[in-house]
Order: sequence, then structure tokens, then C-alpha cells
Amino acid sequence: ELMHSLKRIVKAEKLSVDDAALTLITQSVDGSFRDAVKILEQVSFHKGNIDEKIVRSYLSLATEQSVAEFVSLFLAKKPKEALGLVDELNKSGSDIKSFLVMALKELHTMLVGVVQGNDVGWTVRDLQAAIKALSAAYGEMRTSPIASLPLELAVVEYSEEVSSIKYQVSREEKRKEDMVQSQKDRIPERVDDHKTLGLLTLEKLTEHWRDVIESMKPFNHSVAGVLRSARPVTVKDGIVTIEAFYKFHQEKLSEAKTREALAEMLKKLFGEKIKVEITLGKK
Repeated sequence: ELMHSLKRIVKAEKLSVDDAALTLITQSVDGSFRDAVKILEQVSFHKGNIDEKIVRSYLSLATEQSVAEFVSLFLAKKPKEALGLVDELNKSGSDIKSFLVMALKELHTMLVGVVQGNDVGWTVRDLQAAIKALSAAYGEMRTSPIASLPLELAVVEYSEEVSSIKYQVSREEKRKEDMVQSQKDRIPERVDDHKTLGLLTLEKLTEHWRDVIESMKPFNHSVAGVLRSARPVTVKDGIVTIEAFYKFHQEKLSEAKTREALAEMLKKLFGEKIKVEITLGKK
């Protein structure tokens, strides 16, 4: 709508203004028709055709190259380099607010590209986080005594936030690795499949019953849940008897595919070929 209004003025005043120049004007005024007209009036004093370069010079706008460089540094969490670029913009008199708008538009374009299946080097999550951080900085610029301060804070905070997340993820991965190793330590070493006599005892099975339950989860979570309320009662003559305390639990565990899966899992854990039987016990 704003673009259309400016084009009407250009036509009425018989000015020669490129569409790219008008687009820059609309981007710099945050939707304000009055500000856009004022800028158009100022640049109209230029003799000849008014192009993007003239408008950019009038508004002290940063180049697209500097915007792309900042976005790259921001996403890469390089606060020192990104802040250095912002400092250069300040020294050159560039409009920081307009620069931030251009950076957000660049991120928006990248986000749309990723959603459409293009490879821009960053994930949707990366781009979303960056857009949120810079959008917040844009909102704070209206009340900031220093124009560039919200942007500079966003650079620092975004970098620190990502570093914190990386540290937390690293700790979580380490915790999971420790749990897996602990799980392995609890599981008895697998022995030769051909040794099938006397390897598994009730005591050993009871000691490692939790490992049996955890190992059954990939097969069926509900079966693993039922096993939590059941217990092994005998290991004799190649037969493991498991006692369930509810009728429907007994029926569930007695299904042929379940007993076969249990037998296979016990073989993997203890190296012994066995059969599984299910009995109904008293609570």
C-alpha cells in the first residue's frame, strides 16, 4: 500500500525514481507514510534519475554486503567480529535501525528458503532464534538512549545463550553416555551360544531382571511395563518361569510372539537357549 502511494506521487510529480529506490524508502520508515513522503521529497532535489544508490546515500544505509556479513557473523556466534562491524557502521554514520531491518529481512529470506527445501547453511531453529533476538532488539531501539545498544546487546546475549545451550547439551550427552556404560556394566558378558547348560540361574536372572526389562523396551514398551510387575520364579531344565500377578498380565506375556522375544532376549543377555513359561501367582 505504501509502495503504491509513493508510485502515485512519483507519477503525479513526473519524477524518475527506480522501484528499488522506492523499496528502500518504504523499508526505512517502518510503515510511516509521512516519513516516506518526506524522504521522497528530499531525494527529488537530485537531478536526473533517482536510483537505489542515491537513496542509500541519503539515508546513510549500509550496503547489502555489510548486512550479509553481519548476519553470517551473528549466526556463527562471533560476537567480537559482529560488534566490530556495528562499530564501523556507527563511525560511518549509517542508520542502525534501517540496518537492523535489512538484517531481519535477510534472515526472513533465508528462513523461507530453508522451509522451501533450499540449503542456506543454517537450520530453521537457528534462523528462528536469530530472528527473535534481533526483533526484540528492534523493539528496544525506540527507548534506547544509544541507537546501537540494543543491537550490540543482542549480539552478546545471543552468543552467550547459544554457548550455554551447547554446554547443557554437552552435559546431557555425557550423562547419557555414562548411563549407557553403567547399563553395559550391569549386563553379564555374553558367552558362546553353544554353551547352554548351567549358565543361567534364578539368582543371576533376578539380579539382572531390570536389564531384561530395559532390553525389552525396543521390542514392546507395554511388555516391558508388564514385566516390571512380574518376577522370575524358577530356572530349571532350560525353562525360565515368570510369575505374573494379574490375569491380563499373564495373558499378555503368554502370547507366543512375546515368549519368543523374551527367550531371544535372554539368550542375547546370558548366552543360553531357553524356553519361557508364564504362571499366575498370588499378590
